[in-house]
Amino acid sequence: MNILRLCKKTYCISCGALFVLVLNLQAAIFEEPSWKNEAGATQTYYTFETAANPPVALETNLYGSAMALIDPGTEIGWQSGSPINYDSSGCWVVSSEGFLQFTVPVSFAVLEPFTFEFMIDVITYEAPGLWISPSLTLQGDVVSEDSDFYSDLIAEDSFFGGGSWNHNVTTGTVEMAATATTLDFRLEASSAALAIQDVAIYTRAIAVPEPAVITLILGGSGLLLLLKRRFQ
Repeated sequence: MNILRLCKKTYCISCGALFVLVLNLQAAIFEEPSWKNEAGATQTYYTFETAANPPVALETNLYGSAMALIDPGTEIGWQSGSPINYDSSGCWVVSSEGFLQFTVPVSFAVLEPFTFEFMIDVITYEAPGLWISPSLTLQGDVVSEDSDFYSDLIAEDSFFGGGSWNHNVTTGTVEMAATATTLDFRLEASSAALAIQDVAIYTRAIAVPEPAVITLILGGSGLLLLLKRRFQ
């Protein structure tokens, strides 16, 4: 995967005379798909630099502006200046009763049932019993979905019994109904809470042959096979 680095911060945290923890971390490090700059692809980034809710996205999208909504549940919500922030921006702390919802426009008009490829990278701070990796669901007019998940370590620290910053990446394809013009992503915590630092969302449409075209292709294949057999 490609890596997008927006900026770089270095932090030195001194805890008495016993030790000094030095963190040299990349801020807003996003893993990227190889197709992100192809025609029709969208790019949406949230770095949560302020407590604005809905947050404002940095985006490249021909189809419109992405929207987001955050419900922190019973947690404190947005914060900055905490040890769990590895850059100068803030993060959202969300309980298992809350959620983060993202809506990304993916087409100008109503399509036939269409397949989209997507990748979402959620950068989190995680610590045992406190903050966990998020659960991602696709909502809306979803016909079928096929996705994979992986987590990559960014850095570790010694706070909270051993915490870490991680990429939580989901890639996949989703077939949407003809009424769909957006992809809707929802992040939740199955237990404990979430500490969400940054979010990147990438999408692109994948051309799918119409049924008549598929029939023609299959029919042509059958005809070629028949001719081959007749001339053998």
